[in-house]
Amino acid sequence: MTYESFIQRYHYNLKTDRLGEGGFGEVFKVFDTHLDRYVALKIAKVKEDQPMFRLKKEVDIAAKLPTHANIARYEACYTFETPTGTFDFAILQYYEEGNLLKLIRDKSLSEQQKSGLIDKILQGIQFLHENNIIHRDLKPQNILIARRGDTFIPKISDFGISKQLNSEAESWISNSLVGGSIGYASPEQLRGAKLIQKNTDLWSMGVLIYQIITGELPFNTGLYDSGSEQGRMEMARQIAEGVLPGKISDIPTPFQQMIRRCMLVDPVQRVKQADQLLDILSGKSECDVKKNGQIEDDLTKIFPVKDIVPMADDKENIDIKEEIRKVSNKPNRKKFLYYIFTGCFFICIAFIVALLTHTLPFKVKLINQIPEFEMVYVQGGTFQMGSNEGESDERPVHQVTVNSFYIGKFEITQEQWRAVMGSDPPELYFKGCDNCPVESVCWNDVQVFIIKVNEISDKKYRLPTEAEWEYAARGGNRSRGFTYAGSNSIMDVAWYYSKIHPVGKKVSNELGIYDMSGNVCEWCDDWYADDYYTNSPRYNPENTTQSSGRVSRGGSFFNELTRCRVASRYYFSPAFRYRYLGFRLARLE
Repeated sequence: MTYESFIQRYHYNLKTDRLGEGGFGEVFKVFDTHLDRYVALKIAKVKEDQPMFRLKKEVDIAAKLPTHANIARYEACYTFETPTGTFDFAILQYYEEGNLLKLIRDKSLSEQQKSGLIDKILQGIQFLHENNIIHRDLKPQNILIARRGDTFIPKISDFGISKQLNSEAESWISNSLVGGSIGYASPEQLRGAKLIQKNTDLWSMGVLIYQIITGELPFNTGLYDSGSEQGRMEMARQIAEGVLPGKISDIPTPFQQMIRRCMLVDPVQRVKQADQLLDILSGKSECDVKKNGQIEDDLTKIFPVKDIVPMADDKENIDIKEEIRKVSNKPNRKKFLYYIFTGCFFICIAFIVALLTHTLPFKVKLINQIPEFEMVYVQGGTFQMGSNEGESDERPVHQVTVNSFYIGKFEITQEQWRAVMGSDPPELYFKGCDNCPVESVCWNDVQVFIIKVNEISDKKYRLPTEAEWEYAARGGNRSRGFTYAGSNSIMDVAWYYSKIHPVGKKVSNELGIYDMSGNVCEWCDDWYADDYYTNSPRYNPENTTQSSGRVSRGGSFFNELTRCRVASRYYFSPAFRYRYLGFRLARLE
């Protein structure tokens, strides 16, 4: 079929017939003049540099699957050169009811209808997983709705970022959230985990169940606009912490159980298979849901085998197993005395040798080798803190005076972290770049780092206060009033909407400090309060009143340019780790 014959057959108006967006393309309601019926047409531009993220790939994946009542199917896909570029054109069945989001918003569904929707979506997910496909972008917009009387039939669609596995044994795949939706993404997707499992879809299913039952999402954008960068980051923070809203206690038991089993931050503890959720939905108890030792298998990944005791059938067996545990944990007195005697013997030998030879027979490492931290002296002064151009928490602009201090010329690097801690952070994302900022470190991790540094140093390092950070980012007493740290042109001084880079590769600010805009967000010592500026002290302010998060500043490679402004404020839980979170050190004069 040529492009000319295609547009002669399928009639639609770009302005009036647009149904929305799905995956990587726009969707239109189209009239097929050959078969006298309406169909849905998805159109997506072909990007030569992203062959894995094109509409034709989505269609090819769906075409290989057997038919299933809860999976939407494409009828055909064509690729045409048009005056504005190369596009994929995919035809699929048109459903008058639209998608699940429209259904939830427009209809008052009975509990039976809600249960039916959840059951059918789970059957579709189970079918995909049995065919070694992880969808990775399950959300209401990607679930089309057919109707038979009072029954609504969900049809899972949009495999645009799905992954097809080579074999059943290959249960882990590379992660990508390109095109995905934050509100439904699993913590491991947002964290940028290199590998994900099939049950990342079941986290999304937990969000869907919550939304189907309550009409709301379990996570929100807090005080920020839903379309703002701050709003997206706030939602990501809530997801990473996995704290469900109080409303979950009001959800009927089977649905509540399913949500709690799905929405566990640790994928090892999360429910593994869709059929386990179907069992809960059908009324089976949690004990009945256990299949083929699945729960015990999961526990062995969290606790040593010796710590797992099978469930006892009666009180006598419980007592016996408790005694076994006590005996197995009882210290061996003879072995303990043996180790004490042996240790003392070798220590005595060592000191005898030392007295005779004036040297020890072995080397003793008294302290770790502290890495070099290049610090910039920031002479104290007075400045106007905040901005009238940004978010409400940046107001009011107020006068602040800080004492002199030192601050890191660069963000702490992976190499420096490793020199102090002995290894990379366990969730480090951008591995193998010694001069890149260390990332995926939470505020609590940083405190451990600082304690270790101060144990082996005669200087007392710490995190900068929020006021110190902004004063230094603005250029201290040499400030020229730039929007970003060192320039009004963000391209000169910051890595943003990009990827992480080695420190010091952009232009420094007026004080010779690098990367205070972009690269990684930087932890500060203060607790966060959105109204702190209304009553903060004038001299050396530091918010010590505990709240939900610690302040972070400067924006990152992950953010848009507004987040990289010197006045922009944000916060995260002290236990939150992510690939755009790092820090730089400060110390007193």
